[in-house]
Amino acid sequence: MGYTGKLAEKLRARELRKNGLSYNEIKKILHVSKSTLSLWCRDITLSGEFENRLAQRKLKGALKGSIVNAKKQQRKRIAETEKIHRKIRGWIKSILRNPLFDKEIPGSSMVERSAVVSSAQQ
Repeated sequence: MGYTGKLAEKLRARELRKNGLSYNEIKKILHVSKSTLSLWCRDITLSGEFENRLAQRKLKGALKGSIVNAKKQQRKRIAETEKIHRKIRGWIKSILRNPLFDKEIPGSSMVERSAVVSSAQQ
């Protein structure tokens, strides 16, 4: 005679699957691994209504994941842009502190230089 220790869980899992629940939903109810559920329920075919429900859940999850990833990428781009701005500001400040920069450049005016200096110091 075979092992029947989880027969009640198996029967309950098969009933839940026939009612259209996903493996993840059943897993949360019965605290059984998805691989076990797959073995127990692999011969169960879902009706069109239940297949549509699971497909909608899958699409909803994919959309949620893409939104989360898009926000993560946006935060990453903003952080990288800020890092570049800080680096450039430091570079400009070091150039402005250079004594050679105090010399007047032919074709430029002191007004232009003061605008560069004030924007770099912000």
